[in-house]
Amino acid sequence: MMNEFTQLQQRLDAALERIEAGLAGLEPPRPEPEPAEVEGPKPEELQAELEEERAVNATLEARVLAIKERQETRVAALERDLADARRALGVLEPDRHRLKQVIDALRRSNTALREANRAGMAEPGLIDEAMRTELEALRAERDSDRAELEALLGALAPLITKEKEAPADA
Repeated sequence: MMNEFTQLQQRLDAALERIEAGLAGLEPPRPEPEPAEVEGPKPEELQAELEEERAVNATLEARVLAIKERQETRVAALERDLADARRALGVLEPDRHRLKQVIDALRRSNTALREANRAGMAEPGLIDEAMRTELEALRAERDSDRAELEALLGALAPLITKEKEAPADA
């Protein structure tokens, strides 16, 4: 047994020598290098900038929404004003059309009276009366035109006032 023990001892010594020889050829392990510091903003700074941009974006979106709502309100008001103006003109139009028909009839009548007078068949008093009627019809037409213009101006005045008062950024 002693012999076996000596052999094992020798074999162990030989193995240790081979391990030592193998380790001698290796370099000792190097420590891990510290990560190089990246130049530029730090993540905290980037996060702060991102939050700041989000806040600015939210503010801009709110302003755009407010402007859009204001524009929609203005457009709706303008459409109502336009509808009111159209209704006002619609009321005037039948009277105006009737008046023009009367004037045309008076002109035809006056022309016929003048022709009859030239032929010696009409009374001068009838011609004078027809002329006075035609003159009155022309005055009524002028008054109708004036009323129509006043209605238009009345409908446009609020629109012009609103446009002048509107903020420049709208």
